[in-house]
Amino acid sequence: MSGGYHDHDDHPSPWGPHDWGHGAPHNSWSPLVMSIGIGVFLLTFGGLFSFGEFDMWYLPLVIVGIAVIGIGLFVWWRQDMSFDGTYEPISTGVPFKHIQIRKVGCGYS
Repeated sequence: MSGGYHDHDDHPSPWGPHDWGHGAPHNSWSPLVMSIGIGVFLLTFGGLFSFGEFDMWYLPLVIVGIAVIGIGLFVWWRQDMSFDGTYEPISTGVPFKHIQIRKVGCGYS
């Protein structure tokens, strides 16, 4: 291991997509939030129309499910969709040192 492995700059915002102090990247809460929202939406939407009758008591929970899905999309957009390069992790190894990791995989600079 090289001695300069951990002397890279931190991300400029605490909202950054990855917490490098806990290992590999992609510790996003978005998949968990989205799956809970989709589950709440599907279960309550199924109860909204039971036996061909409209049951209005499920409508607030359907709206809550849609809101949780929206929150999950916002978390995904904020953490994982940083295409401007602000929060992109920088490669530290050879031969791609000091290049954004997503650009290494795509083949453009």
